[in-house]
Amino acid sequence: MVNFRPPTLRPAERTDIPRMADVHVRSWAAGYEGKIPPELAAFNTLEARRKRWRQYLADAANTVFVLVREEELLGFAAGGPESEGDAGTAEVLGLFIAPDAWGQGHGRRLLRILTDELLRQGFRRGCLWVLVGNTPARNLYEREGWVAVGAPETDVRGVTRVRYSVDWTVNPPIPSPPESGNG
Repeated sequence: MVNFRPPTLRPAERTDIPRMADVHVRSWAAGYEGKIPPELAAFNTLEARRKRWRQYLADAANTVFVLVREEELLGFAAGGPESEGDAGTAEVLGLFIAPDAWGQGHGRRLLRILTDELLRQGFRRGCLWVLVGNTPARNLYEREGWVAVGAPETDVRGVTRVRYSVDWTVNPPIPSPPESGNG
């Protein structure tokens, strides 16, 4: 009989950074291939991602959760204060799942636990940007109550993306189920 242990959701630690960078690089390459300008691939390196996540985790205003099974990091979600400075709005800055773990509900679990924590911190609205061609992510956000706002825009890197938002005072999030099997 196979001993299957469910994955554990927990706050990220500095020791997770190398595995977060690995998941970020692999997920980004698999999910965005052919959807972004090819010259951006040069920026999708392990060292660049390690540096980004070291800086991000060093800021106490940011929140990052990881989903881990045994020693394998399956994915992570990151959020914090909205980058344009709206005090009541949190921004989801990243939600990445290892490509071999796609389609198993991990993104939904990570988004929900991150949302729960952002609400606990006092945020009442959320925003995020998603690549226009990233249909699985857009479907996830829409199922979770997020709404595309405004027309898609192309940023300075040539990436066409759309902003999503949610007002949790009007559209309360779906709560995270209690964790089981997390010793």
